[in-house]
Amino acid sequence: MSADSPLDAKKLGAVDKFLGRVDQRTLFDYFDVDQHATVDEIQNAIKKRRSWAQGQQSNPKYREEAMWVIKNKALVADVLITHRDAYLEHLHAISSAQSLKTLRLFIQGAIADKVLTAASEEAIIEQGLTMDLTIDQIRQTIEALLDEKGARRTRKGLASAPTIALPRDQFSIPDEEEEEASIIPPPPQGVRSFQPGQAEERSPKLVLDGPKKISLRVGNRPVTVSLTVRNAGQGRMTGRIHADRPWVRPEPARLDPARNQQTIRLTVDPHQMSRRRGQCRVTIATRGAGNQSMMIEVQRRSYAMPLLAGGLVLIGLAGFGISRFSTNPSVPDVGRLVINVDPAVGSLFLDDQLQSTQGRLDLDQTEGLKLNEPMNLRIEADGFAVWNQTITVPAGQTVVVRPELELTDEMNLTLQEGWIEGTLDDGVIQSAIQTQQVGFNRCFVDYLNAAPGDVKFIQIRAYVDQIGDVKRIDFGEDNIDSSPLEYCLRRQFRALQLPILNARYDYAVFEHIFRYTVPPPGPEDAP
Repeated sequence: MSADSPLDAKKLGAVDKFLGRVDQRTLFDYFDVDQHATVDEIQNAIKKRRSWAQGQQSNPKYREEAMWVIKNKALVADVLITHRDAYLEHLHAISSAQSLKTLRLFIQGAIADKVLTAASEEAIIEQGLTMDLTIDQIRQTIEALLDEKGARRTRKGLASAPTIALPRDQFSIPDEEEEEASIIPPPPQGVRSFQPGQAEERSPKLVLDGPKKISLRVGNRPVTVSLTVRNAGQGRMTGRIHADRPWVRPEPARLDPARNQQTIRLTVDPHQMSRRRGQCRVTIATRGAGNQSMMIEVQRRSYAMPLLAGGLVLIGLAGFGISRFSTNPSVPDVGRLVINVDPAVGSLFLDDQLQSTQGRLDLDQTEGLKLNEPMNLRIEADGFAVWNQTITVPAGQTVVVRPELELTDEMNLTLQEGWIEGTLDDGVIQSAIQTQQVGFNRCFVDYLNAAPGDVKFIQIRAYVDQIGDVKRIDFGEDNIDSSPLEYCLRRQFRALQLPILNARYDYAVFEHIFRYTVPPPGPEDAP
């Protein structure tokens, strides 16, 4: 691409930066048009969005976004119309780069002991194909990492993944490696070994029935679709279902290893979507049975919403976990319910109707909230006791509920003989902890008794099971003496969602140190 092209690196960088700010994958998604739309359809979509932007220039919430749309009308038209093919190539390159980055982590886990088995290589290829990578891309990445890590192939050894059928001319071991590959090295310490053919006979095999893409048009209420997952092989199939967008929640989040067929419910929560249109990749990752992915495309319908003005005034009931606020008296019938769960996890039900899947809810009567009537609020989260309370939202008031979930998981994972330890990427761990940072901070604020300016620390060692849940916390050195603080930290760690481990590993361990400086007293604390 030439330097004076409208799609040079600088301009494409500006587009990608804008999309990152508005949480959209592509300009097609942002302007709500198909990649194969006609020129007239794209021009109308740009015109419609520009009209919206002109009306939002004075709105602090959308001013920056609106100004970009107005200022870059010509660039958008060039990208989506004149140079559409070049932009599609750019999107494909971005997608491939992200997929290759993920695949590298998968390969690194497979060759942690410097040996790449035939079964592991087949599993890597299967994983890469589900990510829309080509055979050449997958093979080049494998070869590069084998060279980088000083690892080598062997035809036999660990049998922990199913095989896939590939033509010999597409995937083979070079002839000069045949002799070396026929030599079976002794298995690493702790590795479970199999007799020839034993692993294959008992290997589970993941099959995902149904379409690879589902398109939905939704309103303001959560919508649920179902997938059927089958074990077409032998043996127990364990695994986890993961969605890469917070507005899609799989239930259950784990496969039942005792069942050969099970239904996974995917709930789309429109309240969690930052835009009217979005895409989510759902991945079923298993231990030794392969991985499968599918896409959900969602378009949210627009509704006319009443405009509210004025502020909110606190009028009490905080001691019961509920706070009420009066709203603008000029709109006396508007009522609102806000729920923030601690830790931020769980499915929220009102009178047995699912309302949210992220431990948070903001609902008003224009979206179906009942006023002046008692409702049962129920919260369900894995590892925690079910939380129930009857609430009533009066007309003209906002009710804020802050449930604290009780931990029921004993978090006493015991390592078994022969278990193999894997690793988790430090960046992934820190990112997961950051998502729960508000809850961690609340633990220190609520349960730490220290003088202002004191610096406190506590070291933790966390054990993660094969499907990515923190199942044990050991506390190390600290200058804190507070059992309630430790219990609070356990609750927050149990709510973390970490990636599923590579199929050959049983658990992982990571360490983290919390450092907290006690702040000076606020005005409410002054004598």
